[in-house]
Amino acid sequence: MSTIRRKHTPHEVDELLSRVTEIEDLVRFPSVIGHFASAKSLAMLIARHAPTESVANLATQLASEFDALEEPELPLSTNDVLLNKLLWKLRRALEQAKKEFPRRH
Repeated sequence: MSTIRRKHTPHEVDELLSRVTEIEDLVRFPSVIGHFASAKSLAMLIARHAPTESVANLATQLASEFDALEEPELPLSTNDVLLNKLLWKLRRALEQAKKEFPRRH
């Protein structure tokens, strides 16, 4: 079942892209208490305000990955391939959504 999403402005997509940057900053120092929880919250915010279903799905997957990495027995590392891949895909999907807005002259 597909959810109808409201139209977003380029400014709103820029705000979501800035949240991706915040997530990237947080995972640079993953051993700092609270960083993964904050990153997960930001990913869920992106999912709730996503301009497309694909962005929402990627943000939800990213939040799930943060859940998996929060386990205390796992070594926390920014070298997590899946985490970095999801962040890259999320950024690209948001950039693509922004490009789809008609240009104003």
